[in-house]
Amino acid sequence: MPTYVLEPNTPAKLEANRPLRFQVHAGALTGEVLFAATDVTGAPLGRTVTRRGTLVIPKLADYTSVTVSRLSGGVFPANTVLDLTIAYEGALHADAVTLVAKIEVSGIPSRQLAALRVADGVVSVVYEDESNGERPPLTGLALLAQLATREILGVSAVDPTAAINMAVVIDGSASMLAPTNDGGVGALVEVLAGLSSVVAPNRTVRAALVGNAVEWIISDSRATLAADVRRAQISATLSTGFRSADPGLIGHRPDENTVTWVLTDGLPSDLPELRLADGIEGEARHLVLFADVQAVRLQGEAGIPTTLVQPVGSEEGIAGRLEYDPANLRRTIKSLLAGCFVPGTPYAKRVAE
Repeated sequence: MPTYVLEPNTPAKLEANRPLRFQVHAGALTGEVLFAATDVTGAPLGRTVTRRGTLVIPKLADYTSVTVSRLSGGVFPANTVLDLTIAYEGALHADAVTLVAKIEVSGIPSRQLAALRVADGVVSVVYEDESNGERPPLTGLALLAQLATREILGVSAVDPTAAINMAVVIDGSASMLAPTNDGGVGALVEVLAGLSSVVAPNRTVRAALVGNAVEWIISDSRATLAADVRRAQISATLSTGFRSADPGLIGHRPDENTVTWVLTDGLPSDLPELRLADGIEGEARHLVLFADVQAVRLQGEAGIPTTLVQPVGSEEGIAGRLEYDPANLRRTIKSLLAGCFVPGTPYAKRVAE
């Protein structure tokens, strides 16, 4: 029996008017996979047969969507990959085609396995690649942030119409030595790298070290972004100032929405200019302040979305607090997502929940 790999976003052809079997294997989670088959209106197909890890559809609608969710509710755990097989039910002859694919579902509650369209006696089978698989893959805090962001937004990646471009700006002045040396800056860059795989899929995250001038940091992937930022910090000369609203940070993608996270230890002296940059069409700014809450209150209101990262007295540091306290990581990511989506849209509503 010929077996073909079902490539993402590429239709594969099968004969119509034959029962199809969908089978998934996910190790110990196989019994946790719940199938659903619906037509173009979202109504369930009749006469489907389900058993452990298997769905059989005797007759397809003109359009059929096959999805999976977790039987016990909630999201699939980290590193969950479904081995999918699509074949004719009861097919024994040698020329019966089998389609196979590996589909990642980590950190999301449900996933479409395939969309099937019937026309002229042929079934067109397509699955969309929503995994945003990273090469090299995300690990550590970046992976945890990716999974938490997926859980918050309910998707493995936002729709292309809602995707953003991302920039991470790090204050390169001497006042940032403490949050840099205690790992706080690196931890937040890791979190933003994981977050970016969901809200900025298939896009490069730009990073810059900014003092009296802008120094763009070369990074090949999200997985190495934090390490690349740290190398740039080590080799850079500490500046005496920080221009958070440097003109060099504006307008790199004028035709698309860009959110820039500004990592610093207090309200910038050029805050009025930063607010103006936040008001430019297609541009948004988000302050990430490494500071005590009382100190920030004394400085006044930022006037733009702000995430406060307070110092940690224990040896685990900010990275440990985020890594070992899922509730804290979730709160931090929801704060970091503020301003990423148009108010009132489904993604914005999920962030606000």
